[in-house]
Amino acid sequence: MIVLGSQVYYPRLGYVPAGRYGIQALFDIPPKNFMVCSLQDRMPFMEGIIQYAPEFGITAAE
Repeated sequence: MIVLGSQVYYPRLGYVPAGRYGIQALFDIPPKNFMVCSLQDRMPFMEGIIQYAPEFGITAAE
């Protein structure tokens, strides 16, 4: 799971900075607020660039 959120709250739930696993956003966001969490320990983390659905209104930084 990926979240844009509080660097104080989400790590308590198992989230870590996404950059640790090579996951990036298309827009500028402080790395401490862009986090990931695996739902299953046996599943490997994927890497790449996250692109949100148009409904979120989040586009690439220009």
